[in-house]
Amino acid sequence: MQDSNTARHDPPVTFRNLIRHLADAIGRHHIPVRTRATDIHEFIGPDSIHHELVNDLVRAIYKANRCGHLDAPVHAAETFNALGNLRARLSQSGHADVDQINLIDDIGWTVREQLDRGAGKASNHNSGHIEPSVEPAQILPLRRAR
Repeated sequence: MQDSNTARHDPPVTFRNLIRHLADAIGRHHIPVRTRATDIHEFIGPDSIHHELVNDLVRAIYKANRCGHLDAPVHAAETFNALGNLRARLSQSGHADVDQINLIDDIGWTVREQLDRGAGKASNHNSGHIEPSVEPAQILPLRRAR
């Protein structure tokens, strides 16, 4: 008898795939990925709008996830810690540019979307966790005061 919790496991999201997805979703003018790169030092091209920030961000995600190569798996908690730390440092620096803060926020939302679609959904399904059904918001009329 086969256990219902032994459904197929989706592969984890890799560092390379996450950053490629970010480049496609956010724009390669922000994250110029070199698709044929073999290591972290040559993975991001030099021609991004906020080159230093993007380079720091990509390396922070790599380091926080303890990646030893570009195809290592990444995890939500480590990735968001890296993004949050970089955003906090930038916000407190006094040289913060609203476009840089918005870029980090956009990257955060895109990372969430990618990681939710990747391994996160499979682990929730395989653990027997059932997502609650979401009902659309309803507009309720207010009674007029007399």
